[in-house]
Amino acid sequence: MSSAGELLSIEPDGVFGEGVLSTELYSITVDPKNNTLYVADSSSKSISAFNLANNNKELKDKKIKGIGPLGLAIFKDILYAADWGSNSIRAFDLAGNKELEDKKIEGITPYGLAIFKDILYAGDEEDSSIRAFDLADNNKKLKDKKIKGLIEPYDLAIHKGRLYITDSAAFKDAEGGPVSSSGGIRRYKLKFKEQEKSIK
Repeated sequence: MSSAGELLSIEPDGVFGEGVLSTELYSITVDPKNNTLYVADSSSKSISAFNLANNNKELKDKKIKGIGPLGLAIFKDILYAADWGSNSIRAFDLAGNKELEDKKIEGITPYGLAIFKDILYAGDEEDSSIRAFDLADNNKKLKDKKIKGLIEPYDLAIHKGRLYITDSAAFKDAEGGPVSSSGGIRRYKLKFKEQEKSIK
């Protein structure tokens, strides 16, 4: 049983975003500090924001326009957005909603994003890889941490020191080619210098 207690049920609790969001919604993330939910809306080329502490009201002044967003991630009051159309990961200051050009990461066709221990991991569709960037060191590209050999790494998640990646061609047939009928989840251990062993 979790520290929050036994889960008794999961019940519908409303729907919001009607008239604001389109039908191509690829990612959501929450800024817990400000009780704000951000939604990547690819069709309308924008990121919408909603105040979770005020009846899920749309925050029009927080809306980010002119972007084709897919993955979203938040790190130290900065919203990172995978902008497939511009081949970049763009960064926005959550306080002032201003784009931070000096934190923009270019030269990548990004999909999913995940952050762990100051490292931003991003799925790169064109390169069929996962790229890693050190957010604490001016978004330095960590070439030795690149994960190669993927086919379509669309989304990422991190749990207890392990990186999980969706890959539509994770399994191989007898000839070494991708099995077209089944995708899979690839898993990688994340190991850091201060650890004697991988996180368990």
